[in-house]
Amino acid sequence: MKKPETAKKHVKTIFDIFTDTAYFHTAVLNDMLKVRSDKKYLRQSLERMVDKGLISCKKERWNLTPEGWFAASRINPKARRKLFSKSSIWYVISFDIPVAFNTKRNSFRNFLRKYHFYPLQKSVWVGPDKLSPILWKFIVENRLDKFCRVMQIKIMDGEDDIVRHFRK
Repeated sequence: MKKPETAKKHVKTIFDIFTDTAYFHTAVLNDMLKVRSDKKYLRQSLERMVDKGLISCKKERWNLTPEGWFAASRINPKARRKLFSKSSIWYVISFDIPVAFNTKRNSFRNFLRKYHFYPLQKSVWVGPDKLSPILWKFIVENRLDKFCRVMQIKIMDGEDDIVRHFRK
């Protein structure tokens, strides 16, 4: 039986492969897997990542999806730098969640951190990417949608400092 640490190692290996280039042709990917001693497990991990929507294959071209870039950025610093290069559009979420929902508010902040948002203030967060469907689902299921506003902005004072934060 394969250990979880080994599975994580395979996922990291696959993310490392994809962060070096924009996409791979199926033949190139197969050639790379052929020379690996752990090709069976890498192939299984690749299939799981496709099933989870982290990698897509269209017309023999394999590449990371936006969700895949998010996941890769948590593991691979190179992916983090690519994902958070200077953005032309920023996504800002502000919220005013009542004290009665304190635990939900704290959970929401943790969710924002997890999805690479940066706090400008306790209730104003900024990120280079749209809110993921998972985050929207959390907002709606916890009935926080009436307390939240999402904005898309092109110009932000102090943008260079925020870009540096994301590229660490």
